Amino acid sequence: MSILRREFVKNKRYKPPTYTFEACKGNEAKNRYDDVICIDGSRVVLKGRPPDNNYIHANWVVMPDKCKYICTQGPLQETVTDFWHMIYTENSTVIVMLCAFEEGKNEKCAIYLPQTKRECGKFGPYRVYLRQEKESPFAGVKYNVLLVRKEKKSSFEVHHLSFTDWPDHTAPFDPAPIVGMMKYARFLAKENPITVHCSAGIGRSATFIGIDYAMQRIKQDCKVSMVDVMKDLRKQRYQSIQGIIQYIFLHICVLEGFASVSE
Repeated sequence: MSILRREFVKNKRYKPPTYTFEACKGNEAKNRYDDVICIDGSRVVLKGRPPDNNYIHANWVVMPDKCKYICTQGPLQETVTDFWHMIYTENSTVIVMLCAFEEGKNEKCAIYLPQTKRECGKFGPYRVYLRQEKESPFAGVKYNVLLVRKEKKSSFEVHHLSFTDWPDHTAPFDPAPIVGMMKYARFLAKENPITVHCSAGIGRSATFIGIDYAMQRIKQDCKVSMVDVMKDLRKQRYQSIQGIIQYIFLHICVLEGFASVSE
């Protein structure tokens, strides 16, 4: 543990060699946190929108096998329509939610989906329905199937996986549900982008995505370090992996990921 701690402390302030965040600075009202940056080079540009309205606090994170994740903040009330526009236009068929809507007395994420089958979520031109509540194969994971439609256009299914027992800035006790959810999200998404969010979209979300990224890098080169993984992630989603506990948890999850393959 002391070695991992020294590794993280030495590299915790790592920043990409070059980056800009002009769109982020120009859209402060759409950012949940003032100190969390969305870099321009990898940001998700909302399709079909003019340049002055195509911003969302979200970045592409590309895996070694070219699978794509969208790493994003928990939507604000003002950005829920933008969030569903992104899901719809990017054909993201899996959403992974790693926070509760409220934690303590603080809002961490606006409610962006219906809570019962009787409800219809109305977000601008988008209509979201809870189609099915499915039994999850993983402890603590809630699995719902949503139906998303834009006005009179065709609809599509979105698989919504949520895990709310991951405290902010720390880590769960058991890595198995997280690793299982990551693998299941890959299975459900096929080749479509997977959207992952917590509240800020840099701690829990980046750690989750980092499990997949690290396992793939290790398969390519068994000598790769988690410092390299963290740096690669930060080049795509700035500030990825916030603290030492999440950094250590990433190692534990990677071990769990490989151990579960060999069972």
